[in-house]
Amino acid sequence: MGKGEDEKDKVMVQCLLDFKDAMAEAISVSFSSNPTLTQSLRAALENCINARQDRPAELIAKYVDAKMRVACSGAAWEGEMEKTMDKVLQIFRCIHGKDVFEAFYKKDLAKRLLLGRSSSTDMEKAMVAKLKSECGANFTSKLECMFKDVEISRVLCVEFRGEEDLGVSKGTSRKDNAIMFMQSTGGSGRGEMEESTEGIKSLDRLAGEDGGAQFHKSGIDLYVNVLTASHWPTYPQSPKLYMIPSMTAALEGFEAFFRSKHASRKLVWVPHVSTCLLRANFSSCRKDLDVSQHQALVLLLFNDTGSSALSCSSIQASTGIEMEELKRTLQSLALGQVRVLKKEQKGREVEDSDTFVFNAGFSHALVRIKINQIQAKETKQEVDSTHERVVQDRQFQVDAALVRIMKARKVISHVTLMGELISQLRFPCDASVIKKRIESLIDRDYLERHPDDPSQYRYVA
Repeated sequence: MGKGEDEKDKVMVQCLLDFKDAMAEAISVSFSSNPTLTQSLRAALENCINARQDRPAELIAKYVDAKMRVACSGAAWEGEMEKTMDKVLQIFRCIHGKDVFEAFYKKDLAKRLLLGRSSSTDMEKAMVAKLKSECGANFTSKLECMFKDVEISRVLCVEFRGEEDLGVSKGTSRKDNAIMFMQSTGGSGRGEMEESTEGIKSLDRLAGEDGGAQFHKSGIDLYVNVLTASHWPTYPQSPKLYMIPSMTAALEGFEAFFRSKHASRKLVWVPHVSTCLLRANFSSCRKDLDVSQHQALVLLLFNDTGSSALSCSSIQASTGIEMEELKRTLQSLALGQVRVLKKEQKGREVEDSDTFVFNAGFSHALVRIKINQIQAKETKQEVDSTHERVVQDRQFQVDAALVRIMKARKVISHVTLMGELISQLRFPCDASVIKKRIESLIDRDYLERHPDDPSQYRYVA
């Protein structure tokens, strides 16, 4: 995709909405809302939108994501959002690849819920309700379960904190299918970090006279979202990270607490989507740094080294972060808009031998600063992997529909089977793909060609 086409894609949905409004107004004013013209407009929009197959569905989901992130509130804003959602649904009805929209919408909704990026939970639920009314309960069942998981996690964390405050001891290990998302907050000093975490409100550290750091207390305010794996996007497993003792103790404490309540469930930590709030003490000011856990682990290393320089390779050995991810992390901390580290070598790229020091002279107008992780190189991979999952899901749906039809009909001709299948699928599917799925089912002995007529298929009971 060229750069010019990419720029057009960013405004495509808004342009479509504006164009549809203009055409609808013209039909209403000049042709008294003629139903034939209204239907023709919808047919024209449908042909136009689906000319690019699945791409418009992805862009509509991203458009909704951008609108949901706008930090506004009040009755006027809610009314405007309701109108926007209704307009989006009008073009959503035109797209054929609604499963593509669902996949990207779920991925973006997960980030908004877990990272607190949504402007209004009520608006989020209202949008899901509209999608449910439009496409049915099966379409939104996983989205609704995501909200339930977040609510249950909130109650669970209240119980966990209550038991910690009472000094209640907790149990041991677990098994089964839950993913845990950890959010955290922490702080840093002249070479020290006070970690505190909403997800982790971590240990306060005080600077010694020599500029080093000492543990003052080990209390961490840990907030955990426990997610049902089948309802949420798939998060890749990351290698084991080397965390500071207070972080490890906090996680082990929650695991023991959770195990005491759900002995048969297994928790899998997902650290690369965790966040921390670090309180950083610079020479002339104190700032709260809202960072990812990878960024936090890098910054916390400078608590133990004072003003000493750390090389990229030594940071990797101390944290366990994959090298490519670490280089992006160091770029965001030392070469981005907010530079809390200094890179001693020149250049925009990070090499294994490059060294970094804590930027004690850092200053900023804001007290709380969010340092964005550099993800430009990952975005294309994420988009491709989401499309691949949609393709895999479609194959399963085609297989299930084929078996369902064959089980009901027992014997059917190729032409009739193709017609019935296309009428049941809720997404466009090429004849070549269907033929491949039929051959796959024949190979797996779900059906066979009729011995007397090769143009017919017979169900194998």
